[in-house]
Amino acid sequence: DWICQHLCDLLSISLIRPADCEASARGLAFLLAGKPNDWKKLDQQHFNPCDNKGLHSRYKQWEDLMLVALSRHG
Repeated sequence: DWICQHLCDLLSISLIRPADCEASARGLAFLLAGKPNDWKKLDQQHFNPCDNKGLHSRYKQWEDLMLVALSRHG
């Protein structure tokens, strides 16, 4: 949840994540079964971006430090 929310905040986008942690295996089974119409849909969790000035400030600081570090090695 924490990572999903922070991604939304940094990218200013909404995100939908399956509530089931085995969604990848379930998705593969769905495809292998030929995408049956009676397949039960998973519950989803929605994340919406929030104004997180502290996160944006820390990200900008990290980005600036990365640019300095990369300029020293290249």
